[in-house]
Amino acid sequence: MKVAIMYSGGKDSTFAIDHAMEKGWDIRYLISIKPTRTDCYLFHYATVEHTKELAKILKIPHILEKCSVADPQKEAEIVKRIVEKKPDVEVIRPKVSVEKPEAKHAEPSFKQTSKYKTLVAIMVIVFIGTAVFVVGGAFIVMRK
Repeated sequence: MKVAIMYSGGKDSTFAIDHAMEKGWDIRYLISIKPTRTDCYLFHYATVEHTKELAKILKIPHILEKCSVADPQKEAEIVKRIVEKKPDVEVIRPKVSVEKPEAKHAEPSFKQTSKYKTLVAIMVIVFIGTAVFVVGGAFIVMRK
């Protein structure tokens, strides 16, 4: 099955990639939408800027678009336009539900690959860097 995955860089969309790979689906591209405002309904703001590099590590084509509206229907239209321009997918998977895994042959899961370990390491580094930045900023504010 040819799929496109909505990718925010967070744990849910990263799990969607893992799930699609374990199912043997052909991930044609990742779609990330970066809001230019904080009141968007459908898209995350925090980690989207990292999705470009994460997609390179995963070797999956990536589409990064901006969103300057705060209306669920207009936001969904952005994704629809992307898919209409690149109609080589059968399904869009923004999130997946956790299912009991099917019995597999000797193929390693995505979690057992070096790509997964690299992705997790980068996500940890980004999280730690963000935490240090926030704590450092709070410390500076408190000292004033």
